[in-house]
Amino acid sequence: GSRGKIMSGVAGGHPLQLPSQSLPPGRVPALVVDHDPKRRRVFSKDLVKMMYGFGDSDKPLAETVDVVEDLVCDFMTNLTESGMALARRKGKKLETENIVVLVRKHPKMYFRAKELLRMNKEISEAKKASADLEQIAKKTQP
Repeated sequence: GSRGKIMSGVAGGHPLQLPSQSLPPGRVPALVVDHDPKRRRVFSKDLVKMMYGFGDSDKPLAETVDVVEDLVCDFMTNLTESGMALARRKGKKLETENIVVLVRKHPKMYFRAKELLRMNKEISEAKKASADLEQIAKKTQP
């Protein structure tokens, strides 16, 4: 598809694949991520800062950042596509509430999404109030 190698041959469109070999007790299988090195990197700078904030090196390997970006982009793509499917079933366009419904069973994501929506609303209202005050100030100037 248009996403390159990331989605090809992966059951359910999930980018993570675990080897099928059996491992000795206590061993964890290596994570295999099939990523597209040609894909344009959009979030790399932000991801480096986030990774550092969560305990990684301040200069992580470029390959590590690429893999994390692939995972983030695939997660967001899958979430958005699921939200669009939900909206279509309701005969509507994709709205933020569709995403909130999809993450409702994941408390951390749900409450963070609700908090971000609340903050976005407050910022929008503050901008509108500021613009209204500017209009009033212009009208009252001689």
